[in-house]
Amino acid sequence: MNPVDKFFQNEGINSLSPEGESYFSWQTCDCCNAKAGDRYDCVAYHPESNEILKYSVCLDCVLYSANGE
Repeated sequence: MNPVDKFFQNEGINSLSPEGESYFSWQTCDCCNAKAGDRYDCVAYHPESNEILKYSVCLDCVLYSANGE
């Protein structure tokens, strides 16, 4: 299973929506645990709790979330 699909399943979400521009971070990607690099602040809707969740995600995970590849 792809790390993004696994992350979605573990978090109980279906998609990520990036907000704003990318920025450099030394922190790992919340989704795939990639090392330091460009990150996007993303939000996701959690249907069970009716909450908006926030994540810091790398470009690869943003693109996979949007395009499925």
